[in-house]
Formats: sequence, C-alpha cells, structure tokens
Amino acid sequence: NINYTNVCSARCTFCAFKRDLGDDDAYTLSTRQLHDKVRELVDIGGTQILLQGGMHPELPLTFYEDMLRGLRQAFPHVHLHAFSPPEFVEFVAVFQIDGFPSTAPGKSHKLPVDGWQGKLKVIMQRLMAAGLDSIPGGGGEIFAEHVRKRIGLGKATAKQWLDVMA
Repeated sequence: NINYTNVCSARCTFCAFKRDLGDDDAYTLSTRQLHDKVRELVDIGGTQILLQGGMHPELPLTFYEDMLRGLRQAFPHVHLHAFSPPEFVEFVAVFQIDGFPSTAPGKSHKLPVDGWQGKLKVIMQRLMAAGLDSIPGGGGEIFAEHVRKRIGLGKATAKQWLDVMA
C-alpha cells in the first residue's frame, strides 16, 4: 500500500492521514521515492501495489499518467491497483482535459453532452492507457447519506462511488 500524497481536499472527520497544502508534514512522493518503494516490493517477490493518496487539488491529470507510465515501464509485471472512487470524483471535478473545462470553483462548469459520466470515462480510459490495471473500492465507508454527510465532508456521494465502480 503506497500513499503517493497525503494532501487532501476532503474533510472526513475520522481521518488522521489528511494534510492541507503547505502543512509542514504534507508530502507528494517523487518518482524516485515511489520507484524505491515498488522496488522493495519486487525484491521480496511482490506482484501488486495498492496506490492511493489524498484528493490533491493541484496535481494535473498528466501527473497521474506520468506516474503510471513510469511504474509500468520500470516494473512491467507489477499489477497497478490504484485510485479510490473518491479520487476519481475529485479527478472529474478538477482536471481540465481535451475540451472538458474544469468544474472546480471559479472555473467553467460546462461539461460534454454526456456529462459527468462522460468525463469520468475519458479520465479512466487515459489512466488505463497509462498503465492502470484495476481500481480499489476504498472510500465507501458508509452509504447512508445522512451519516456520510457528517463524516465524509467533501468526499464522493454514495451514488458517485457506485458510478465509479460501475
């Protein structure tokens, strides 16, 4: 289990992991740090990594594509199980991609004809092309909406989580 960043825009009440941009102990792993961790796994016979992070508000889609491509090139036999559904919901909200303006606050809210799910599909396709093998089911803690709103502030709704997994 490799956490590539602990910077996160969500406000989950149960989380001790999350840090804000600028916090003294906030981090985003460098390519070398990430590869060193995977090399440790490979050296003991491991074949899969779980790659998750906080919902970092400033990393572009190319960061994730480059991270996956670099891992795939350096470790072609390692299964890349990465990015929880809440991370994908954040990706849809903040990435500007191929004619899909950002939906981040203060930016254009225009989406393609097929909307949120269309943008999700494009992002998933790009990450799969870069090396993503599968998606973990993290971030689904409790689906009861009234509870989720209290404990998972800024996190994917139950419907969004299910949409990503579908």
